[in-house]
Amino acid sequence: MTVRQWLRVGLGLAALVGTLLLSAAPASAQEQPPNLPTVFSGSATGGGKAVPNGFTLVARIDTRYESAPVEVKDGRYELLVVAPDDQALIGQAVTFDLEGVLANQTATYQPGVVNTSFNLTFPKLPDPTPTPTATPTLTPVPTATPKVVFPAVYSGFIVVAGGVTPEGAVLVARVGSYESLPARIEGETFRNLIIDPQDSGLEGKTIEFMLNGVVSRTVDSYASGAVKRDLTLVFFDVPTPTPTPQPTFTPTPLPPTATPTITPTATPVPVSPTLTPVPVSPTLTPVPVSPTLTPVPVSPTLTPVPVFPTSAAAPQPTSALEQTTPQATPAASGGACGAPDVDAPITTGMTNFLLMVGPLAALGLYRRFRR
Repeated sequence: MTVRQWLRVGLGLAALVGTLLLSAAPASAQEQPPNLPTVFSGSATGGGKAVPNGFTLVARIDTRYESAPVEVKDGRYELLVVAPDDQALIGQAVTFDLEGVLANQTATYQPGVVNTSFNLTFPKLPDPTPTPTATPTLTPVPTATPKVVFPAVYSGFIVVAGGVTPEGAVLVARVGSYESLPARIEGETFRNLIIDPQDSGLEGKTIEFMLNGVVSRTVDSYASGAVKRDLTLVFFDVPTPTPTPQPTFTPTPLPPTATPTITPTATPVPVSPTLTPVPVSPTLTPVPVSPTLTPVPVSPTLTPVPVFPTSAAAPQPTSALEQTTPQATPAASGGACGAPDVDAPITTGMTNFLLMVGPLAALGLYRRFRR
């Protein structure tokens, strides 16, 4: 053992003794003094090889005491202090544990013993699984505080090499596996292209702009909350869509299906024929009642005016010759209705006139009022 090692052991013992004395000073006189520590040092081999650096070694007395661990360096352990407070452990066996593997050697605890060449051999080295400290895997603190990212908004111009922006073109943006909603295109400009992947891991990644599936030569990097209003996107070989989508207007057969329903409702208009029975007017035509009034020939019945000849002057006496020779009756010379030419009073003529005209006037008035 070298001088340096002896000095380290001596300093360690002195520090332990001083600590024990200071801790025991305020104790009452009736209490027993604490046990002096026992110190072990020596080589450590496992499976015939020196124990690698990083393994730790502890000493135990039964199950009632365990020392502070010491680290093995360059195949040696130094200053393994055994200092139990229980005096009942004096004389008990001390075992040495190398991370779950017990040493072949044991010692007897005696206070105040310093053994600098207590070499330990272990049947094997500990399994390598305990060596990688699990603390780094247990500190995924970044996941506990996720970074909040905000959407980026783009607007600008679309430049299509050798042409114009096709009508009905679709412009989207991609970041990794994320694809945005289509932007609003008006002529050669676009706006409201919003990129919102909600993934902080995509911040700083490349943004690809696609017009009808063609990738733009212009790219950008995703930045949370970025707003750009003058981004110019350049595209080459953009296919122009064929106007085949017009067949979507063919569903016009809907109107024909609706027209049959209108015609049946309109046909019941034949209600108007029911008004044709106006033949009530023909019922008025039986005006032939007037013929019943035509028997104007009543006037002939009044013609027996011949009564008036009785008032004529008495016949003059004729000669015998005139009485014997019949004279021809003078022919009627005028008069009304074949009456003899007699001087009748005016009242009689007026009466006959009224009897002839009266029925005709009555018939005319009757027809007038019937209308």
